[in-house]
Amino acid sequence: MATRKRKKRSRFKTLLIYTFVPLVVWVIAFVIWFYWREIAASFTPANEQPRPAAKSNRSESLPAKQPREKILDEDRRKLEEILKRRG
Repeated sequence: MATRKRKKRSRFKTLLIYTFVPLVVWVIAFVIWFYWREIAASFTPANEQPRPAAKSNRSESLPAKQPREKILDEDRRKLEEILKRRG
């Protein structure tokens, strides 16, 4: 019986396969992760796609004279006392 000769792979070719295959897989995974919303939106029907909410300016919705933070009088007094003790 004759035996077949097996082709030997060079070490360089093996090294290239073991380095480039994982790199290609990582690049593909990154692209899928980066464009996931667009990919998912292409598979949903057009009538079920959520519309982006309209951007609203918060300053327009709040009255101009309203302070940013509301501190109760008791808390304000306590804070003033603490500051007086330190200074």
